[in-house]
Amino acid sequence: MDAVAFQGLSDRMHVWFDEASLPTSRSAAVAYFDTGSAWIAAGGPISRQSDRSNVARRFVEAGKLARRRVSFFAVEDLNGFSGWETLHLGEQPTTSPREWIDALARTRPMREQLRRARAKGVRASLKSARELDPTGPLRGRIDDLLARWLASRRIEPMAFLVHTDPYCLPEEHRYIVTTRGDDVVGLLSAVPAYGGCGWLVEHLVCARGSPNGTAETLVDALHRSLIEDGKPNDRVSLGLAPLSGRTTAWMREARTLARPLFDFEGLRRFKARLHPTEWRAIWLVTPAGTSALVALADALTAFAGGSLVRFALRSLFLHARGLLWLLAVGLVPWTALLLWLNWTHEAGVAGYSSVALAWWTAFDVVLAAGLFRAAFRPANLTLLALIAASSTDAILSVMHLHEVGLGSTVGDSALRLSAAVAPCIGATALLAVTLQRTRERSRSGERR
Repeated sequence: MDAVAFQGLSDRMHVWFDEASLPTSRSAAVAYFDTGSAWIAAGGPISRQSDRSNVARRFVEAGKLARRRVSFFAVEDLNGFSGWETLHLGEQPTTSPREWIDALARTRPMREQLRRARAKGVRASLKSARELDPTGPLRGRIDDLLARWLASRRIEPMAFLVHTDPYCLPEEHRYIVTTRGDDVVGLLSAVPAYGGCGWLVEHLVCARGSPNGTAETLVDALHRSLIEDGKPNDRVSLGLAPLSGRTTAWMREARTLARPLFDFEGLRRFKARLHPTEWRAIWLVTPAGTSALVALADALTAFAGGSLVRFALRSLFLHARGLLWLLAVGLVPWTALLLWLNWTHEAGVAGYSSVALAWWTAFDVVLAAGLFRAAFRPANLTLLALIAASSTDAILSVMHLHEVGLGSTVGDSALRLSAAVAPCIGATALLAVTLQRTRERSRSGERR
């Protein structure tokens, strides 16, 4: 059974029971998310290993009857999927409490991170489901931590498998909470990996501005609690590191391009820093003949909660890095258009001489490079420089439009209006991004 099986119990999931395999029991099942056009299963079928292939096939047939495409996401064990299409999604690092202690003994940087957290007053403790009762004081502080953590993310909250809901069947969870004085600065919730004699770290949340080593302290406390419970050999999965390992070339390119919105490489580096002893391949499995791109799009739609377009737009327009990335990408075709106008000796369409248009093109190249840099690594000084540049661009472009007019054709008018309006929108967006980051940093400083 795959490590994500527990997450199929979320109230956002549906469960299909295979009545045909065991007529007198409902023990064979598949937990899935319905996007409206596809069923995305959380891992493989929950069934006896010998019946896995038949259950998966019948689930696909049920999907066809419901006019849904079917795929199995985050599959670890490919047994029972012979002849199916597979796409490598990434890797899932695992370790055990005994191996964790051994790694600590031989890895000074890990010990140093724990020492730093202790020196800053970070303390970890195991909490019961009763202590996280909705009416208790601890629950409110944890909810506040989660709300602030979600607000600091680069993209909108996701729905499938990574939905932030640590209170689903709380009695099944193992909760670790880190505090610093009266403040809750971290939460780890681990859920059973059914059939695998282990645990899946479902949520690992640290407050913005929390001391170095807070995350390591949470993981260390989890392993030590398992040792205290007499489970030193339980497998502990640290969760999927997407797009790591034997990924395809286009997936590696996607990993780089998506970095302003989700730092896949940074997540992989963090998990590797915990010195797992094993990296398990994780797969997307689909029926033979299914397009990998279509299946991946279905899975992304599930993560987006049913509408990939709405999720993308909200992530791009409501989050600082997304907006910076959108401005940078949008400037690329515009710069290419200016280059083409100069190349074809059509600079007059924009109301410029060839020399003037060449200078503006060079300016836009530098501006685009600055926007991409800010999207990958935003800094206030860089943002202020970009605001100054785009504001100057806006002022000069409006003055130029007033001087040369709209031109004699619809194409001339559209181009010149775009040249004047776009930098005004860009300067306003950059100012909004800077103010948003300033507010976030101010709130972070207040919490510290």
